[in-house]
Amino acid sequence: MPDCEIENELIINSNCYGTNIYKDDPFKNKYEGEWSNNGPHGYGLMKYKNNDLYSGTWFNSLKEGSGSMRFNNGDEYFGYWKEGTFYGQGIMKFHNGDIYEGEWVVNERHGHGKMKFNDGSIFDGRWQDNVPNGKGKMTYADGSIFEGNWKDGYRNGYGKITYKNKKIVKGNFENGLFGNGIYKLSNIIDLKHFINYWFAKITD
Repeated sequence: MPDCEIENELIINSNCYGTNIYKDDPFKNKYEGEWSNNGPHGYGLMKYKNNDLYSGTWFNSLKEGSGSMRFNNGDEYFGYWKEGTFYGQGIMKFHNGDIYEGEWVVNERHGHGKMKFNDGSIFDGRWQDNVPNGKGKMTYADGSIFEGNWKDGYRNGYGKITYKNKKIVKGNFENGLFGNGIYKLSNIIDLKHFINYWFAKITD
């Protein structure tokens, strides 16, 4: 690909490789890479004024295909993009140590994915609108495990908690709270009704 023609730090031709500084943009972002149709097209690197950095493929001036983004707060995304958004399979390493690997739709965790939290907890299951929705398994830092249904980030519907000492609680949950179900201790099974028991929610 030929080098771009530059005039006053702006690319003035097409189907070329070069560096363009967006002088008319108040953020004055700097792009280096393949250029076509008056914008990034192909592989290129964009350094934003706020120090965000994108490296990957573009289509008609939008991030498209495979690329990585390093944000100025320390978050890092590696994966696929569509029309400028996280879309498809991708990994987000959050600055607090949390790591999400899975499906994305328009910048949100959506579909199947696994989140490893900085306290050692792991959620593996279905996501919608950035929170667990549907079937999922949560392994808590203390070794206990919840397997069951989630809604809007809460345990909701049928599920089972298995403690590290092999005690088991299973039954129906609503908004994170345990309702009617079975509590099993060794070989003894008691029918119980629990109120305000084991409240849990995953948040952003």
